[in-house]
Amino acid sequence: MKKLRQILAFCAILILAGMYVSTFVFSLLDDPKSFTLLRASIGATIVIPVMLWVLLLFIRLKSTDASSSSFSDDADYDSDDKKQ
Repeated sequence: MKKLRQILAFCAILILAGMYVSTFVFSLLDDPKSFTLLRASIGATIVIPVMLWVLLLFIRLKSTDASSSSFSDDADYDSDDKKQ
């Protein structure tokens, strides 16, 4: 899982750097379509990191679920029975 997280982090860096460069380039262009491209680039600069964060969060949750054993579920049921 650590290798997958490193690869995703590197991809996120590349994507964000590309988005920042494209946002800068689109802001300098004097073309009617450049404003639409600029808005799309700014939107993607916000949406892509959030999506990558959510993906990394799911990977972290999956790795903690895989490391826990089924006995912890039994312990939860035992503690509930003692409360009653």
